[in-house]
Amino acid sequence: NALVRREQLAVAVTAHAERYEQLSKVEVTVDVKPGVDPAKVSARLDALITELIANGPTADEVNRVATRTVSGEISSLEVVGGFGGKAATLAEGLLYSGDPARYKKELAELAAASPQSVKAAMQRWLTRPVYALRVDPGERSAYEESKLAGADGPADSAAAPQAQPTPAKPRLALPAVTPTRGIAFPTVTTRPLSNGVKVHFARRSVVPMVQMTVSFDAGIAAETRDKSGIGTLLLSLLEAGTTTRDAIAIAEEQERLGANISTGQSMDRTTVSLYALSANIAPSLDLLADVIRNPALDPGEVERLRAIQLAGIDAERTQPSALAARAIYPILYGPTHPYGMSSRGLGDSASVKAITRAELGGYHRRWLRPEKAEIFVAGNIDPAQLMPLLEARFGRWPSTRDMPPAKDFAAPVPAPQPAIYLIDRPQSPQSVVLGGFVTDRKASDDLVAFDMANRILGNDFTSRLNTDIREVKAWSYGVSAYLSPREERSPYLVVAPVQADKTGPAIDAVRRNMTDFLGTKGVTGEEFARIVNGAIARLPGRFETTGAVLGQMREDALARRPFDYVESLPGRYRALTPAILDGAARTVIAPDKLSWIVVGDRAAVLPQLKELGLPVTEIDSNGRPAR
Repeated sequence: NALVRREQLAVAVTAHAERYEQLSKVEVTVDVKPGVDPAKVSARLDALITELIANGPTADEVNRVATRTVSGEISSLEVVGGFGGKAATLAEGLLYSGDPARYKKELAELAAASPQSVKAAMQRWLTRPVYALRVDPGERSAYEESKLAGADGPADSAAAPQAQPTPAKPRLALPAVTPTRGIAFPTVTTRPLSNGVKVHFARRSVVPMVQMTVSFDAGIAAETRDKSGIGTLLLSLLEAGTTTRDAIAIAEEQERLGANISTGQSMDRTTVSLYALSANIAPSLDLLADVIRNPALDPGEVERLRAIQLAGIDAERTQPSALAARAIYPILYGPTHPYGMSSRGLGDSASVKAITRAELGGYHRRWLRPEKAEIFVAGNIDPAQLMPLLEARFGRWPSTRDMPPAKDFAAPVPAPQPAIYLIDRPQSPQSVVLGGFVTDRKASDDLVAFDMANRILGNDFTSRLNTDIREVKAWSYGVSAYLSPREERSPYLVVAPVQADKTGPAIDAVRRNMTDFLGTKGVTGEEFARIVNGAIARLPGRFETTGAVLGQMREDALARRPFDYVESLPGRYRALTPAILDGAARTVIAPDKLSWIVVGDRAAVLPQLKELGLPVTEIDSNGRPAR
């Protein structure tokens, strides 16, 4: 509140405690606002922390943190394992205290916390010596690269440790693999509100919470070139104040309720989502409806969030992956197509600077309106209880008088012109390679066979591309190739971060692997069995969480599929053959159509790229020809 909202000295502040068995630490990070003296921010941060330690928190602050933490614990216990979940929670209790049910006692202790007990804990632990690190932007020094192992072993083979004989260990019999259970996706019902907004609902009773997404037919594709980034700025402003609540009130209300409101957008959709405890669903919906329907667009908040977004754009221009993502879509789709903008949605500095408060209000009225909305709900609540709550908050949401807008996909997509576009990033030991071309496939097409084929080629850890370039050649930490489904023509993308001295050979290896896969070295029986059987076996675990169910519902709606679509997948997978997969791949994948973005050290990679037989164009961080 102090550094970001009131004093506007920073664009972000985070604080967290990392707890371990032998040692723990509290870490606070501040991203200084461009143009502000970091020393001033550091001194102000120290003063704020000192004040909090001396005076302690308020009762409301303690209660808000306790509720938020309990709510997060409820959410984490929905899954069985992984990072968190039931298994990890029980194991940590057993490891640290000898009691697998320790989490219950910790939650009870948290609920009983008071301002006095928190103040005492801070005075005990947060008065210890501090290690302060400051990172300033500027030119990077050359990387100190480690010696790479050669093909025949470590660079200094004489110093390599000698292998020691491994003592024999008793071998245990592998447990029998039980047959995969069938998948039962929750039944989804669809009901309209009185104004026509469709509500899609799936009941899940694993934990006492509800997740909801209000999805609008807008997305990045709804923006114009001269106002690119307006959607992201508007979504930031939704949580920055309504006509009855300011940003701090919205944040505090979410904490009191154990709720969380988040926003997002893809190329095709703009979303506002809610996580809420079932017991607090009514006041949580009040907050959600207020955020969506009544943004204040306070001029001060517009400028504060504009500055943060501009800082994000500047940060993107320092990140290789972001540079590549910003550059590729205008090249693939051309300057007039709605998909010809960065999928990250921050826009360009010039356009974001030019957006006015009136234009933000106009975008909200045109695109975030009931005619463009669908509501998706999954969770532990009776639909008979839920529908009246939604009707009261969204069913009486009036339309505006103007006609709903529509995205214009009539702009032609330029024919593929395979080429390489190089963005110079001096002294980089790694290049980011991003290839792509526009297919004629849409999200609504039947992509089951193609998806299985492409997993074998490029969209699985055991895929041919990842196995060759990561596991065999050791040039990359990971390579993937995938179709990014969109409502209209979808792009096929290849992502390959590779060591700088293998940039050209890596692109060549990707093209050769693709050509072989589409030619005489198609899907093998072993690959087919591994990928298809694995896909069937993983299906039940894919929808362990309410969020995963909600995501599938939204995906099905975008693709115009029935909501029981996933239940048909095991049978459809079993009906596939290697020949069907080969045919599906050959109708979509075309390595000779790929255009490539390479972000790397020009001096190191340009000679390699020229050997590939494709035209090479040098571009800057804005995607324009470099001078």
